[in-house]
Amino acid sequence: DRQSRLTDGDVTVQAMVGILSQNALVSVSSTSFLDGHTHGIWVDGAGSNPSIGGCTFTDNVYAILLMGGAAATVSNNTIATKANAGAIGIYTTGAVTGTITNNAITTTAGAQAITYLMPVKESAC
Repeated sequence: DRQSRLTDGDVTVQAMVGILSQNALVSVSSTSFLDGHTHGIWVDGAGSNPSIGGCTFTDNVYAILLMGGAAATVSNNTIATKANAGAIGIYTTGAVTGTITNNAITTTAGAQAITYLMPVKESAC
């Protein structure tokens, strides 16, 4: 199994490449992420400012997952989502900043190209 198991607090995520908090200036380019892994690239945390460009993602549940205040530049990638409901090409959640431009995303039935999910905070009633 070529996946990495990345742990951030109580969360363990399987990804081919993981970029965690404070990993600034990481660049991933001209790389193929294939064979149906859960996450192609998982980026988490303020201070994580990677550049992801010119890559090919095929058959991942989430090709690129951005969360936790990450400020990524995602451009010129080719993404073909996994053939199942719930697959997402680029998935962002939380206070993510940066740019997402010029990506070619092909989806299958039930999949989405780009999704943004803002976490809901619980409040006292």
